[in-house]
Amino acid sequence: MLTTCPDCKSEISDAAPACPKCGRPLASVAAAKKASNGRLVGGLALIALGAIGYFAINDLYITMGAVIAGVAGLVMLFIPSKR
Repeated sequence: MLTTCPDCKSEISDAAPACPKCGRPLASVAAAKKASNGRLVGGLALIALGAIGYFAINDLYITMGAVIAGVAGLVMLFIPSKR
């Protein structure tokens, strides 16, 4: 897959460790993409667990764990990371 170098705006492979044109290291760009994907997967997994917990129990007995897992998933998806 191709990406754009932040410095020289050349199209380069996202697997390249540095831009072949200007030499800018791209490891931080790849690490940021991986961290973003990890947060997305983690957030969606927590929301799914919360939904499963919510619907798996009786309508009158909603456990706090299901609510907390759902809220934690939403927080991971919508609050920006400090990294």
